[in-house]
Amino acid sequence: MNHLQKKFPKRYEHIKALIQKSSVFEDLCGDYEEICTWLTSQNRIEIHTEQELNHAREIIRDLEEDIIRTLKQEVE
Repeated sequence: MNHLQKKFPKRYEHIKALIQKSSVFEDLCGDYEEICTWLTSQNRIEIHTEQELNHAREIIRDLEEDIIRTLKQEVE
């Protein structure tokens, strides 16, 4: 959960707690970690097209929005 901790340092404890409660949220966070790890590795080897990298960045933004939305719903 390295990428989550970097992106959401102030909310990371809440994220960890919610992962324990919700398998759907756990999958969402797992997807986020996976795509962030993939994108990081692609930046090093430069095999993929810019379109593929932009698509990965878009997925990351969407997942971040879903994570934030879920966290806000938990608070309410």
